[in-house]
Amino acid sequence: MMLISVQTGVLHDYYAYTRQWLSIGIGNNPWRQEAVPTNAYGPLHVALTPVYKISELAPKFLFASVLIVVLFLFLRTLLSRNYLSRMTLAFWTILVFLNFFLIGIAFVFGLNDSLVAALLGLAVLARWRKATVVAGLAIGAAALLKFYPLLLLPALALDGRKINMRLMSSASIAFIGGFAISLVVWGESALDPLLFGGSRSESGFLSLMFYLHQMRLNGVPAFGTLADLYEVGNILIVGVALVAIFGIGWWKRLDWLHLTSISMLAIFILGKVSHQQILLPWIILLVAILARGVGIDQKFVMAGLPVVIFLSLYQIYFDYLIRTNLYWEGGGSLLKTMAYPFATMGLFTLVVQLGLAIRGVDRKQGVQGETMKAETQNRNR
Repeated sequence: MMLISVQTGVLHDYYAYTRQWLSIGIGNNPWRQEAVPTNAYGPLHVALTPVYKISELAPKFLFASVLIVVLFLFLRTLLSRNYLSRMTLAFWTILVFLNFFLIGIAFVFGLNDSLVAALLGLAVLARWRKATVVAGLAIGAAALLKFYPLLLLPALALDGRKINMRLMSSASIAFIGGFAISLVVWGESALDPLLFGGSRSESGFLSLMFYLHQMRLNGVPAFGTLADLYEVGNILIVGVALVAIFGIGWWKRLDWLHLTSISMLAIFILGKVSHQQILLPWIILLVAILARGVGIDQKFVMAGLPVVIFLSLYQIYFDYLIRTNLYWEGGGSLLKTMAYPFATMGLFTLVVQLGLAIRGVDRKQGVQGETMKAETQNRNR
């Protein structure tokens, strides 16, 4: 994997990263640089400038290294189980070894979402070990690079019907502290990425927003009106959806890892920008769920595999278009056609996984209830 990272060099958004780090390195404002691509990332992206000075590919190497460590730790968790079925090993192969989406985003393109995904994975590993402060710091750090991990924080901190305040507070301190330093050093320009993210209007090919726009182009006026309303109220729509998912999780006492995975998928599908790399943290969450392997974990992962396989095929073609420059010469039209059904597939997967999570909790409570009833009867005899 590391060899792939080095040999593929500078591709896709990583080129923009290098232009930004180069400009920051000579003293320019990180977020107000007219001569380089717009910097839509947070303070942690700026903090990687010294790493870039070591080598143009050093940050890419760092992203890949941290993700490999996290994947190794999940693999060790998987192998520590008493019994591994062939199906479990097959799922791991699809999720990791033959996941061309993961390989493409993290190792070929070297996108910073791979670092976000790795930090989210570290947060999961820390929470398993009850190191909730470390988990919170990892999420806070991830949010200093890209902001969507903050939206996962309530789900990640949920414990039955309680919120783990140590996790919440440590994440908040890390995020607010990082931004406070940026405000002191760079002034109000440090807020530009937040404002830019809220005002962006383009939509990734795999998002629900893109689907609605395509329906309008196909001559369905009602979808055009819906797309306009959806774009204007997108932040509210995503917020309401996440609150609803969290409310269901709190009410039904859903497993926090299942709830975090469902929330991540909802953020991607319902978000108005949602480029495909944002799904890499969701992939890592599925890897974590498979590695844990309790209750309905395997069924939960199975429900997500069609999306994973689709993303692998999609990334193979996307990589080909980028490498041959056909993407910029009209080759993206077929890519759009491939992406067309994804929003429906993603929403279906979300609903199925939410249903499995609820069913898993209900079944667990049912078994516990029957056990308590039998124990009571035995005591009364």
